[in-house]
Formats: sequence, C-alpha cells, structure tokens
Amino acid sequence: MMTDFFIGAGGWAYLDAPGDKLKAYARLFDFVEVNSTYYWYPSFRQAQSWRSRTPSGFRFAVRSHRDLTHKAQLQPVPEAFEAWDRMMKICKVLRADVLHLQTPAYMEVTNTKIEGFHRFFNRVDMGYFRVVWEVRSSQGRGLDPQLASLMEELGIVHCVDISKEDPAFDSDILYTRLFGAGDGAPRNVYRFEDAELRKINEKIDKAKSTSYLTFHSVRMYTDAARLKAFRESGSFAELPKE
Repeated sequence: MMTDFFIGAGGWAYLDAPGDKLKAYARLFDFVEVNSTYYWYPSFRQAQSWRSRTPSGFRFAVRSHRDLTHKAQLQPVPEAFEAWDRMMKICKVLRADVLHLQTPAYMEVTNTKIEGFHRFFNRVDMGYFRVVWEVRSSQGRGLDPQLASLMEELGIVHCVDISKEDPAFDSDILYTRLFGAGDGAPRNVYRFEDAELRKINEKIDKAKSTSYLTFHSVRMYTDAARLKAFRESGSFAELPKE
C-alpha cells in the first residue's frame, strides 16, 4: 500500500546555497517545518512571500509560537485564543497542512490542565490544518493516558521522534521530528547512520499513514537528502569522512 510521504527539515535558513535559500530548498525537498514561528510572528506579507516562492505542491508545517504552548500552555485564556488566531492566519496564507504544538517539559499534566485543554480545543477552529502535539517530559515518561485519550478523541496527532519512540496511538497521519539518539553527544550535531535511517523507513512503511518527517540538527539537510534518496533508489550515498 503506497501512502503519501513528505520529507524535509526544520527550516531553510541554514541551507548552504547562494541566493534565495527558500527557493533552493524547495528544489531539494517538497516539505518544510517553519521553526521561526516559534519565536516570532511573521507578517501577512512575509508569509505570502514564502508561499509565492515555492511550487504549488510544496507542503508547509508551522510550529506554533511559544505564547500558546509555553506561556498560556493551551489553557482557555485570552492570550491563548489570540495566539491561536494569529497562527491560524499564518497557516491559511501558507496553506499549511500541519500546526505543530510543543509543550514544555516543565508543564505538569494534571486533571485541571486536561480539563483546560478540552475547553480550549473545543472553542477553537481546527478546520484549516491538522494539529500535531509534541508533549515533552522532564521525567522521560510516556504520554499521560488521559491526555492520549483526549488527543485521540479530538483528532490531534501525537508527535514523537520515531528514531527513539513510537506514538502513543495510531493516526491517519504520522508526524515526526527527528533529532536522533545522541549517545551522550549534543543532539544538534547528531548524524544518522544508514541502519538508523533504514529503521525509520521501515517504521514509515509499517505505519501506512500520510507521513511527515522533519530532521533537526546541523546535518539535517544531509540526513533528509540521504533518506529521500534511499526512498527513491533503495541505496545510500557514502557518508563523507569527518
């Protein structure tokens, strides 16, 4: 069974290419996760520019601003609804498939918080994109069962790094942010070996879902290109020696 498969990286700003980096990126990949929106809200004109510089079939995912996920923590407060509306407008301009939420490790998942999540999501419009949620934990625990049940009920996708763990429940979409195991090294300099990329590929095929893979490290463009080439040719290019 063939499923849609999109591969890319966390932004285009660090791509080693002359001229317009976004246009150069879009010649290499068909999907990007916009990470800068976690730190600042782009203007309507800026978002329009991004969309106009990519082909019509190019896919965007947008990372939510931290006002929503860290400051308001997805609770039904005015600041959260304001941030959501601003993110929704950006997603509409980009025709984004996905809005990515990443809540912080210091956020406690309590019954009161879960009730707040429920009230918040029942009041917002999720009709323009799919919501994926990366729930970070300082204790390394799995997803809280009550929160998993709520997410599944609302059609929210559980986002994980599938090189390290699997989503808590199945969905028609698999969205993964790939940092790698690290083995004690800083994860932003991690490089995926062939065997790891093969395992990721096997998980994607087994999921039989529309899949979005976004690599995150200083080697993210190389890792993404290598997995993309493997999907197309069945073999890996030799890694450069360091």
